[in-house]
Amino acid sequence: MQHQRQEEFRSVKQHRDADAKREMRLGYLQNHVRGQEMDFQRLHRIMGVKFTPEKPDSVQDIVKASLSHEQRNASLLHYVGVQNAEIEEIEEQLRALESEEMTLGVEAQKADAQHVTEVATAQSAETRGAAVLEGIGKRDDDLKKLCPVVETLCKMSGAATAIATEDGGILVLKGCRPDTLAEYMRLIDEAIKELRARAQSLPTASGNEFLRDFLAYHEVCTHPTVMEIRKELETAAQKVKEQKEAKVAMGGGGGNEVADLNNGLLDATSGHAPME
Repeated sequence: MQHQRQEEFRSVKQHRDADAKREMRLGYLQNHVRGQEMDFQRLHRIMGVKFTPEKPDSVQDIVKASLSHEQRNASLLHYVGVQNAEIEEIEEQLRALESEEMTLGVEAQKADAQHVTEVATAQSAETRGAAVLEGIGKRDDDLKKLCPVVETLCKMSGAATAIATEDGGILVLKGCRPDTLAEYMRLIDEAIKELRARAQSLPTASGNEFLRDFLAYHEVCTHPTVMEIRKELETAAQKVKEQKEAKVAMGGGGGNEVADLNNGLLDATSGHAPME
């Protein structure tokens, strides 16, 4: 009975071991099948073609889809290479533009400083031009005040007759004014020389105190003529006007040259001694 029980136990154990082996093998196969199914599902998601064991042609579809994907990947890799080359080129251009921006910024600062200097110089030139014009007006006023005195000298020296016949009487038509003042002074000088010559020919020239004083030479300061002063003033005013027009046409440029020219003109016009 003990032997029989042992045999039954062995038989049951062998049967149980066989069942366990079959279940283990079945579980392994099921897991393997599930893994393959998951692989096929992943392949289906990637390739877009579903494998079905009932259709052997699905394998060819998968191969074709794989080749198509490889071509697409190769094209994408080439595109990525082109994009990388373009990115490097753009970065190089960006660095060049940043360098150019820095250079332009420095030049813009210099231009702003130069513009401020030019504006200040232009304002100074305009002020000096106004001073020149004011000086011209003042000189004209002074010359106009001198005209009545010159007319009186003409009458007293006898130059009025010469003025009436000068150039057909043109000085009489114009009258004594700043632009004809030099001609009046010239005729007065000629009349005075004639009077001196007549006085020297008189027998009483050396004995008469008034004639002696009239004939004596007096040292006087040398002054420019009225016409020279007027021409210089008119030339200075014309140059100032031209420089201002050029400055306006050029948008404010050339202020340094205008200032230098005006300084020279002012020095030229203000360097004469005042008239007595």
